[in-house]
Amino acid sequence: IDFLRSEKRTVQNYGIKFANQTYTDDILRNWVGSRDPDNPKNAQKFVIKYDPWDISEIYFLDPTSGIYFPIQCNAQLEHITYWENEQIARKQKQENRGVVNESSIFEGLHEMREQEASATKKTRSARRSQQRRMDSQQFSVKNTRMASQQNEKEPTTDELEDEGPLIPLPGARVARLPEKINHE
Repeated sequence: IDFLRSEKRTVQNYGIKFANQTYTDDILRNWVGSRDPDNPKNAQKFVIKYDPWDISEIYFLDPTSGIYFPIQCNAQLEHITYWENEQIARKQKQENRGVVNESSIFEGLHEMREQEASATKKTRSARRSQQRRMDSQQFSVKNTRMASQQNEKEPTTDELEDEGPLIPLPGARVARLPEKINHE
């Protein structure tokens, strides 16, 4: 998570606003309305990290503990990349559709995916775009974290049973133990 892109955001009553989306979690309650220690007139800005391949979740750095906490998007977005989000917002502004918010992004994403699905049959670039989205979904930090949490389990006693003496691999150098020394 340390190597992900970062931005600074304030924590409001509704949560954190990032990329036209709102993110909330109970961990943010302690920081609502907090003031900057260096300049008490300004609100305190906190470090958030995000995976550009999947912005359905951001990571909030708790300044007291130094731990990153995953914060989910309120809109319960399916997988969406940062670039898709920006492209949809740009298109909606160009078409003067009004305010760009979570619901308009969701509608734009649905439209984009439908167009992409129909174009996939026709063009190579659309197939590449669809493959990039599938790859980004598979390798996003969120999905990797979820998979590692599911794989973490305690080993069973069957897995810990002794399988007998260790036999060295062919060609391996084995240290010889000194023979008993007789002091007669």
